[in-house]
Amino acid sequence: MSRTERVERERGQSTVEYVGLAVAVAVLLAAIGGGIGGHADKLGGAVTKRLQEAISATK
Repeated sequence: MSRTERVERERGQSTVEYVGLAVAVAVLLAAIGGGIGGHADKLGGAVTKRLQEAISATK
């Protein structure tokens, strides 16, 4: 089988893999979001505070 034939047979395979990866990440994010529940405000505040500290340190 020539190289061209192999490329033609695998056309679209990368797209399928990227879609599968995106679905897996979405499911994980949904699971984490559900597990955090009422702690989201605290977590968001902590992340915001760290980002502000990092930005201030670079000035």
